[in-house]
Amino acid sequence: YTHMAKCGGPGEYQAGVEKVNQLDKAHKEGEKQRLMQQFDNMQQKKTTQDMKNTAVMRNTGRPSARSRPVSAMSAFKQMDSTNNPNAAKATPSYLSTGGGASGGRGIQRSASTAKQMMLEWCKAMTKEYENVDVRNFSKSWADGMAFCALIHHFYPDSFDFKQLNPQNRRHNFQLAFDTAEKLADIDPLLEVDDMIMMKDNPDWKCVFTYIQSFYRRFRS
Repeated sequence: YTHMAKCGGPGEYQAGVEKVNQLDKAHKEGEKQRLMQQFDNMQQKKTTQDMKNTAVMRNTGRPSARSRPVSAMSAFKQMDSTNNPNAAKATPSYLSTGGGASGGRGIQRSASTAKQMMLEWCKAMTKEYENVDVRNFSKSWADGMAFCALIHHFYPDSFDFKQLNPQNRRHNFQLAFDTAEKLADIDPLLEVDDMIMMKDNPDWKCVFTYIQSFYRRFRS
């Protein structure tokens, strides 16, 4: 419009400028209305879901499935796919702190360092406990004693650790997960039945993801 107005003299030029300004204003107003409508739709969906959750809680005493915490494996996959949608790696990509043009070697080194740091923290928190020897994020946690030791370290009056038996795996898992949720507000990302089913070799990614919740909660 501006170009056409220039060709027709000052009067047409001014008219062209005003037309351009009107179109620009209309476009901005339309975009504003679209964003406001999108926001209203999101708020309406949230309100509807909150009402459904309240109804479920009132009728069953339990939150709806959508509002419950996801499993450790689901959380691990979600974080990994968000940060690395193109490939599933043996070492989770969300642990990496660098990489750049140097490629996978730097990423793997960063991930390994983060994993080792978390392992050393767990060792330090549980080193005084009998029947607990944290060496990895799999077999070391298979009987539930390490989970109990970790939460007991921060809440020593919550239960009598000396009464626990490594053979009573289900009780140990349930005790640790329930205590962590009740006293530390740590979501039970691991399922007791899943840990029992995996026997002596729990999936290290599941355990590691859950332990991160402890680290974030107590590292300070």
